[in-house]
Amino acid sequence: MLEDLIWYWDNDSNKAFFKVDKENSPKWKEARKHIEERSGAKVVIKKATKNPKMLQDMVEPVTDFLKTKNYNKDMSVGWSPVEEKVIVKVDNLTPKLADEIKAKFGFDNVSVEEMPDRYAQDT
Repeated sequence: MLEDLIWYWDNDSNKAFFKVDKENSPKWKEARKHIEERSGAKVVIKKATKNPKMLQDMVEPVTDFLKTKNYNKDMSVGWSPVEEKVIVKVDNLTPKLADEIKAKFGFDNVSVEEMPDRYAQDT
């Protein structure tokens, strides 16, 4: 629909959240009118802190960057509309690799963390 818009459903509040980067665009004003008329109190509209399309478009370059580092371990790269960040999870993460990713793609744009152990058992 709109490149500068992302929405997600929040189960805790039972509401749809819309985050928009360009609040004054004619497309958004039209869409907002329809959303508010049809949804009422079940909708929360917020100004996005980062452009959703930019974050979405960053996923592939981050993945490619890991490949250029010959990183052949388990990894997951995606983006979160709630956190407004690209989320990078890698197995056997080193501080050096985490710093390189953040430096290349922006400390405020990415969250880099160790991939949880899928086989760990609760004791």
